[in-house]
Amino acid sequence: MPNPSCSFRRAGASRRLYFPTSICAGILLAGVLADRAAAQSFTAGDIVVSRSTYTGVSGSVPFPGTLPNGSASVADGSFPNVFNNETPDASFGITSPIFIDQLTPTGASTGVSINVTNLVQTQLGANLTTSFPSKSELGLSLTPDGTALTFMGYGAAANQLDVSNSNTPGHIDITNPINSQGVLSNQRDIAELSYQGNIQLTTTNAYSGNNGRNVVLGSNGNYYMVGNAGNNGKSLSFTSGAVTIASGSDEVTLSGSGKNTTANMYVGAPVSGTNIPTGAYVTSIVDQTHFLINANATGTASGAYVANEGAFQLTGVSFSNTSSTVTVADTSKLAAGMPLTGTNFAANSYIQSITDATHFVVNTLPTGSATGSSYVAAVSNSMLSDNTGVQMITKGTNDTTGSNVAAVTNSTAVGKVNGTYGSATGYQRGFTLSQVPGQTDDKSGKDNNYRGLTDYNNAVYVTKGSGGNGLDAVYQVNPNGGGYVAPGSSAGLATSATAGTASINPLPGWPTTSTGANEGATNGSTVYHPFGIWFANDTTLYVGDEGLAGSTNAAAGGLQKWSWNGTSQQWMLDYTLAASTIASYAVGGIGTLQAEGLRNITGKVNGDGTVTIYGITSTTGQTLNDEGADPNQLVSITDTLSTTSLPTGENFDVLETAADGDVLRGVSFAPSAVPEPGSMTLLFAGVALLGGYRRRRQA
Repeated sequence: MPNPSCSFRRAGASRRLYFPTSICAGILLAGVLADRAAAQSFTAGDIVVSRSTYTGVSGSVPFPGTLPNGSASVADGSFPNVFNNETPDASFGITSPIFIDQLTPTGASTGVSINVTNLVQTQLGANLTTSFPSKSELGLSLTPDGTALTFMGYGAAANQLDVSNSNTPGHIDITNPINSQGVLSNQRDIAELSYQGNIQLTTTNAYSGNNGRNVVLGSNGNYYMVGNAGNNGKSLSFTSGAVTIASGSDEVTLSGSGKNTTANMYVGAPVSGTNIPTGAYVTSIVDQTHFLINANATGTASGAYVANEGAFQLTGVSFSNTSSTVTVADTSKLAAGMPLTGTNFAANSYIQSITDATHFVVNTLPTGSATGSSYVAAVSNSMLSDNTGVQMITKGTNDTTGSNVAAVTNSTAVGKVNGTYGSATGYQRGFTLSQVPGQTDDKSGKDNNYRGLTDYNNAVYVTKGSGGNGLDAVYQVNPNGGGYVAPGSSAGLATSATAGTASINPLPGWPTTSTGANEGATNGSTVYHPFGIWFANDTTLYVGDEGLAGSTNAAAGGLQKWSWNGTSQQWMLDYTLAASTIASYAVGGIGTLQAEGLRNITGKVNGDGTVTIYGITSTTGQTLNDEGADPNQLVSITDTLSTTSLPTGENFDVLETAADGDVLRGVSFAPSAVPEPGSMTLLFAGVALLGGYRRRRQA
């Protein structure tokens, strides 16, 4: 008998089969690939959709009761009236589980639906949810090798309130209105779900006060995210006659009418007005119409009063003009970057770093010692700029909390610094509105409110299409800090060495009048609302435009086709396939709904010169109190790639309509296994050798 390398016996057979080494390799690899196929949760070529289901019950919201911002609730947790609570609490939201559903390309169910929230709890013992009404969340992207999906969520359990506007642990903003009942803090998590159904998380401190929206994994092992940050409070005036104070008392009574309540108030907010001692601040919130201050009033109420809900009163302050160290009673509610005001703090002073529980370092030496009676730390929009827009973090590198303004977390802002830190306008990362001819500096931290994202040809592209600031457009990230890199070349991906010098450039040819300031204007401008983006090739770009119901100058929502003009070196809008052509529909007890536009999209190039685009719709019509909670749709459309004028006969197909209490968010092609390099060749060779070996045995 020859010296065999391996032997096998088929179940029920009386003898073994012996094979030489060349045969064994193919057999063993075939077994490995068969095991992979058996473990695979997804099927190559199918599409996947991210979905969330409202799981709250009446008791999920206290009613009657108090909301996180201190307002009285107006509804319990029952769907859909729960979202009526957005009236007293502008930050209102409730977390819900995440599902990934697999469908055939024609929209038929495959029976594969993964409850990601349960999966994370089972595999990792952690929490991961989305905010049910937040329409910009849960965008899906494939990893570069196509074996996994990436998306973002919150490190929070289901049915938690106001998580989408909570702080992140590394960026606590005490002025956040939802801190009225105590500081709310949750990580923003990146999830990577493999084709086999395994999941891993990378936690970040990015997007404090708001939400992470989309994430892609670069070929260099870095995640690139987009989102928005900030939910800082503002100064609030209580009207004359709405405040009652007794001389010698620390209790303040409000009328409860209009904004004369304790809504959005927090402990530490400075209070000022007639007969209120200098340096007074809120020490306790009793209920919606009563709060306590740290000092007794010197007389009765008269005139208007102010609660500075965008700042924090410092106590126990001590410093000198020979040291940058400041002593205070407590630093737990402070954050690096907070601007400082008070006697002998130099102009433009801010907290450089937190040293310990009672000390911080100021960026500029004080001009004298602490002799004033009131010192205040506020919140600057510059703090938002460094925590919003495009952020980068190495896969598997979880964020920790930090105390230095230059390095609060492991996630890194991608974009060069524009403007001056601490300025109310113009301090942006990567792009600032004043780059656009005829435009001036805009509100700091708000030009980079991105939501759509893709990695094409090893370069990052992002979109901005909402908010009252900045330019609503498609952008390219150039890590080298230069201008737009034209098709045919790659801008490349930012690294830790280039993130701080990267430029973020709107696509040349994009209308420069598409600004937040022009929303609803009658000056002849058209404002676009780009969301999802997909490149069919270097010179053809499809854009999902969300639309904006009620706006008089919004571009038509739907699928836009843009082509690169090599002569003018600009992108040109060829046409828009309007979402308004999709038939209206009704779900459950909700009134008639209509597709307004498209949010996240993906696509594929077909062999016949066409492309097929899949998109998630936005809604209009008889919507819920929060349009983001509307049951929306998954649609597809096939377009001729070479066509540059509006075609006839191309129509959207509705592949799925969300059920009552469900929402659809992202769409992608399904992840699948990728054989090792050369493994398929080895497999075929092994199978061929096996067949030949069997024939020789039979002969």
